[in-house]
Amino acid sequence: MHISKRIITVLSSAALLLSLSACGSGSASSAAAASSVPAVQTVTGTAAGKNGDVTVEVSLEGNKITGVTVTDQQETEGISDAALEKVLQRIVEANSVKVDAVAGATIPSEAIMNAVSAAIESAGLNPADFTAVKTAKASAVAETESIDTDLVVVEAGGPGMTAAL
Repeated sequence: MHISKRIITVLSSAALLLSLSACGSGSASSAAAASSVPAVQTVTGTAAGKNGDVTVEVSLEGNKITGVTVTDQQETEGISDAALEKVLQRIVEANSVKVDAVAGATIPSEAIMNAVSAAIESAGLNPADFTAVKTAKASAVAETESIDTDLVVVEAGGPGMTAAL
């Protein structure tokens, strides 16, 4: 009986020591990993667009996105132009890849966001760690205005135009 109690005590003590040492080494390795990420870096990422790959170059300072440029893309000219301008600007302003896509250019917008995510991941970082920077915005107050009319044209097609005459 005494031998089995001693064996159980020794085994449980060993298990406790192993679990404590595993917890301690995880924090040291994560601290080392965090210190190994350069403060300022430029990384590249690629994602599939509608007509081919979209490649971006992302400038990072710690957990802040300071710049995004598209270095290569084959998206339809004219349609993707708005996405190339607005989405890049939104990502930098929000410090996040979770921004609104440009209407009419959803696929190029998502390709840019996915390429930025891939670039962040290639730096050994998690895109979810890049969150929107909260700024104080002036609240807009909607004003109500009443307009009295004799006729309201709801449709500007043939029937609506006939009713207006």
